[in-house]
Amino acid sequence: MADARGLRLRSRDVALLLAFPLYLLFIGNGRWLTSADNISTMALGPQVLRKGTIELSSVPIYQKRPLPYSAIWVGDRLLPSFPLGTGLLSVPYVAVTELTLPGGDDDALARRRDKHLAALLTVATAVLFFLGVRSRHGEASALAVTLVFALATTVLSNTSQALWSITGSLFFLSVALWLLLAPNVSMGRALLAGLAMGGAFACRPTALLAGGAVAILLWGRWRELLVYAFGVVSSVGVTVLALHAVYGHPLGGYGLINHGRRWGNHLEEGLAGTLLSPSRGLLLFFPYLLLLPWGLPSLRDDPRLRRTCLTALAASAALYLVVSGYDVWWGGKSVGPRLMTEAAPFFALLMLPVLRRWRELGRA
Repeated sequence: MADARGLRLRSRDVALLLAFPLYLLFIGNGRWLTSADNISTMALGPQVLRKGTIELSSVPIYQKRPLPYSAIWVGDRLLPSFPLGTGLLSVPYVAVTELTLPGGDDDALARRRDKHLAALLTVATAVLFFLGVRSRHGEASALAVTLVFALATTVLSNTSQALWSITGSLFFLSVALWLLLAPNVSMGRALLAGLAMGGAFACRPTALLAGGAVAILLWGRWRELLVYAFGVVSSVGVTVLALHAVYGHPLGGYGLINHGRRWGNHLEEGLAGTLLSPSRGLLLFFPYLLLLPWGLPSLRDDPRLRRTCLTALAASAALYLVVSGYDVWWGGKSVGPRLMTEAAPFFALLMLPVLRRWRELGRA
């Protein structure tokens, strides 16, 4: 039976019916899947824990030549070239495994640890996403869009398989959504959501686009919006100052390797390729987005649903433009759906109006 708020799933039910099955799927859905991008992220936790540094020259793989592109020389220091956030997020987990498992330098153990933490973080992301959507749009809709997010996006094939920068970014983003989708957002929740978006920025700078879109959820609640903005600006500001002090660039190594010549020179091709490429196009990997016009009538009489969908549309469009503007192509004039994984929770939220008309859609 439903409780006074119309919620049927209790906390332990969510754990048993959502978190545990997703964990089994994420941890068992194939081999460890990573790339050379993530070498420094894997190495960062052990380096911080054992040596108190983010410098990588003592890591064996960085003593070989040619140097993996996941690190960059800044003066006489070898530092990660990709964002630091996800690697720093792994430090507590690495500490636990160091205490409980022998062979901390074993490569196979490091890979298992990497995949296991990625699976756990992605499960936490999905559960927080579910709880946030449930508080605003009801349990049935929340369960449906959470399953879309967890099973019908590249979250399943990427972020749950290894510690990508997007793995950490989506975790912090889900914290912010959980805090801001509540019917009554307190000043404290708004501040914590802003700080969470700062954490997402530390994992992946483009998360700031989603942070701006999420602010739409607070539009009209000016005090809470200002507190949220303060949380974002202060946490991002601290991160930028720290990165500038270490790297000499406000975006750290990511800014040093992604200089201006790599952006916006082939935008028309990028827009078409990111959308339609046979190998990596959005509409091939997320085909349910073609159903979105069907849900438009559901928006007429539900201002909360309109606000959520406007937020999701703004975030998706902003991330689509950024990915389309990237000039380094791999197949079909598109960098592929992996980078659009940042928009995965927003793609799922865009399905809310469609789900309201599910019976009519089934007949169609």
